[in-house]
Amino acid sequence: MPSRTVPNARFLVSAFAVHLCERDPEGFAYLTTLAKGQMLSNVLYLPDIGNVGQRFRHLTVYFDTPFLLRALGLAGPSLQAPYRELLDMLYRLGAQLACFDHRYKEVTGILEGARNTIRMGSRDIGETARFLLDTLGAARVTSKPQSRR
Repeated sequence: MPSRTVPNARFLVSAFAVHLCERDPEGFAYLTTLAKGQMLSNVLYLPDIGNVGQRFRHLTVYFDTPFLLRALGLAGPSLQAPYRELLDMLYRLGAQLACFDHRYKEVTGILEGARNTIRMGSRDIGETARFLLDTLGAARVTSKPQSRR
């Protein structure tokens, strides 16, 4: 079967993904599942598995805020496990693990915001605040950190 190159294929696929994201969340979820399946398939059928580590040696992987919060266990242990598994695998393969400075600040800001939201007694709280409240209780979350000596 002859292969054919479609002009502007990357643009067309990107535009389609953006369209789904903005106007069809269910379709976007299907597209995301399809992409994840393709990535898993590529890994499972990797022809030269022995050299995988060499490919990761010069790779730096940057993580976004939701990933960092879940990897830290701030959404519960069931969500933490797959994130930690990915981190461990990337580390073993030699990848450099990183986050941008603004992501670090965002994580600390979310933790402060969660504490303040719980302190005010708001019912409209996010995933991190809900986990902290359920796990630690309001008294421990809202108390001021003890100073180090």
